[in-house]
Amino acid sequence: HLVLLGVVPAKLLLETGDGISRLRQRKHAYKNAYMDAPIDAFVLFHPKNLIQTPNQKAFAWQDLLTIKAAIEG
Repeated sequence: HLVLLGVVPAKLLLETGDGISRLRQRKHAYKNAYMDAPIDAFVLFHPKNLIQTPNQKAFAWQDLLTIKAAIEG
C-alpha cells in the first residue's frame, strides 16, 4: 500500500487534477513503468495542513480507518 501525504504528491503520482477532497477516502491504483502490477494508494491530508486546520483531524482519522480496513481486509 502507498499513502500519499497531501495533494501535491497525490496529483503527481496519480496523474490527476483533482483536489484533496475528491482524492481522499478512496482507494486508487498506482502503477509506473517499473511495476508489474498496480498497488493500492490512499491520499491523506498533509500533516502541516492538519496543524493549520485542526478541524480536518476528524476527516484524517476516518481516512486512517479506511486504510486500516484495506490492509486488514
